[in-house]
Amino acid sequence: MEAHLAPLPLCFGFLQIGSRLRLRTLASAICREVEACRRCAAGTDGTWELCRAAQAGEVQLCRLLIRMGANVNAIGEDDLTPLMTAALAGRTTAVEALLDERADPDKQNDTKCTALILAADMGHVAVVQCLLLRRADVHLQADDSTTAFIAAAQKCHSAVLHELMFAHGEDQRALADALLRASEDGSADVVELLVQLGLELDARSSDGDESIGGQALRVAAHRNHRPVTLALLACRADVDAASANGFTALAVACQYGAADVVQDLLARRADLNAQALNGRTPLMLAATFGHTAIARSLLEHQAAANVRDGDQNNSLLLAAQSGYDDILFSLLAHRAAVNDVGQSGWTALNLAASFGHLAAVDLLLSSGADTSLADDDGETPEMAALAGGHEDVARRLRALSGSAVETCR
Repeated sequence: MEAHLAPLPLCFGFLQIGSRLRLRTLASAICREVEACRRCAAGTDGTWELCRAAQAGEVQLCRLLIRMGANVNAIGEDDLTPLMTAALAGRTTAVEALLDERADPDKQNDTKCTALILAADMGHVAVVQCLLLRRADVHLQADDSTTAFIAAAQKCHSAVLHELMFAHGEDQRALADALLRASEDGSADVVELLVQLGLELDARSSDGDESIGGQALRVAAHRNHRPVTLALLACRADVDAASANGFTALAVACQYGAADVVQDLLARRADLNAQALNGRTPLMLAATFGHTAIARSLLEHQAAANVRDGDQNNSLLLAAQSGYDDILFSLLAHRAAVNDVGQSGWTALNLAASFGHLAAVDLLLSSGADTSLADDDGETPEMAALAGGHEDVARRLRALSGSAVETCR
């Protein structure tokens, strides 16, 4: 049995009868209202129809559908409520109408996104203003920790950021969160914008252990985002700020091979010999992970070659263990002590021989490495090579040991 429909309001009362185009538009609008109402009366919940009306900004149709029973806070097939759909499309009048019909401004979908986050992401200033006037929560986070502030910052929507700050005051925490996301994403323009908005780079981070600027510098170094690094340095971020485990931006850049970032940090006189977790210096980290150009640059800037970590290892020992010949060459050229003894009494030659790095062994021998030095277990480099199954290295040590020992004398 066909449902009886209430009298239909005219969506476009301003249209004049004299125009055929306007008549067709009016007829089309009325037909959409009739069809939507029939679908609601036929048993559907009207969510899809309400979302489409909100997306198109058809306020009268939205109100009619709600009167016919459509749930204003229902989540549709696209994981959006009608309010989210209107906010995403920038339909301010539809947003206002839905809020008047008691749409929840803080409703979250399956990904915890809100209408405010969507509007901020799209840069719809008027929609953001409307939602803020209805006390939308600016601090709600989506699943990926995105807030309205972060969403606007990622897209450099300065007008939206101003509205968010005007509504809730200068929120250093929100600004800091946005800065860290911008540093991770490589958005240098966002960094500059946030500082202009009042972000204090010297302020303590949320855990209170370091400056916000220093934390952002490390994030940028980790991601090798040079433009962000330069922007932070230009805004006077603390170049030597360290994390709880002692890592500075330079240490992070050296570990992850961000050569350009290393150069920028060195130009700002970053501490070359700051020791991080277990006493590792930037040079040790570069030597451990095989970043030759970085190690060479650090040495050219007078990084200390013979500093030891908590395990009594130095950069030469760490490079020898992995067989990084070019780094070994640079270290030896900068007076690294070739016969220094590290953990368990191992020398660089012991380590290179044990792991079968023949080229490293040759380089160390030519630099005066002592083939007779044994570790704490009495094992010489030749014995270490044999124990590791590296007979070619053992033969080389036997063949050259005489000249090597003579060189040491």
